[in-house]
Amino acid sequence: ERSRERGGERDVSAVIGGAGSTSGSDVGSPVFVPGEQQGQGGGGAGAQAQPIDGREFFKKARGRLSYDEFTTLLWNVKAYNAREQSRHRTLDNLSDLLNDRHRDLYDQFERLLMR
Repeated sequence: ERSRERGGERDVSAVIGGAGSTSGSDVGSPVFVPGEQQGQGGGGAGAQAQPIDGREFFKKARGRLSYDEFTTLLWNVKAYNAREQSRHRTLDNLSDLLNDRHRDLYDQFERLLMR
């Protein structure tokens, strides 16, 4: 696995495949997101778990977020990777950014960050 431990936290670029990476080998192992279906947040009792990796997450986020929102997301990932902010601070910032409107994206990012 490419992800590196950093004082109990993982380097997001390794976990999510690197936001600016072009190599297919940089993709982290998939995270199974229970109840997620394409285009929906949450899910019902019968929803299938689908794998999500960093590349898929960023594609989905880029398609749904405004330019400014996506730039803020990338800035937070960069700050986390540079150890300029903690995991908790990164998640708080993204919670504020994504709010209830994009809660499924927040949940997916949190799972990527926590694995």
